[in-house]
Amino acid sequence: MQSSLITEVVTSFGSDRASLCFPGCLQRCQAIGDAVDVARDIMARPHRAVSQADVIILPVNLQHLHWISAIASEMAAASLQVNFAVNYQHLHHQPQQLQQLAQAHSLWLYDFAERETDWDQIKAFPFTGVVINHAFFADNYRKFSFPYLLEHFRDQQAEVIIRSRELPLNQVDCAALNLTGWQQQVADTLFN
Repeated sequence: MQSSLITEVVTSFGSDRASLCFPGCLQRCQAIGDAVDVARDIMARPHRAVSQADVIILPVNLQHLHWISAIASEMAAASLQVNFAVNYQHLHHQPQQLQQLAQAHSLWLYDFAERETDWDQIKAFPFTGVVINHAFFADNYRKFSFPYLLEHFRDQQAEVIIRSRELPLNQVDCAALNLTGWQQQVADTLFN
């Protein structure tokens, strides 16, 4: 498979660790073989060496959830850590399946700020990371409750990052709000 994947770099505040997110990379796959080829393609990135220190984040749609174990095995064989990104709709429609997957795999929640969101369902789920988008951040970061909402995830040892084209505040102010990193947005959406 040709290496044409979009890469979004995640910078951790207070650490030199960098993670990589590949928006939409599984959406073009038709079969598990294609998905594993994507995993191999990520491991063989010519323009950016994927090292063991990197955390790989792969967004998955509902129809791709059954590929998670095979992709994770492929990445583990190369000594790479992989996280899978889901959105609130996945959690809302497939909570039992995601609970089972979370027992063996690392799941990150992306784009959770929707109307009619069940915050208790989100808080109860064992996410490894939570990513808020720029619009949600801009609408809420000045509210009194915002740092406390994010503090819950930090108390659960989850990463809490903002995904935006530019960092909206300096790193010190972001850290004061319980944000742990920034994902520089390149693609319009993670889930096609």
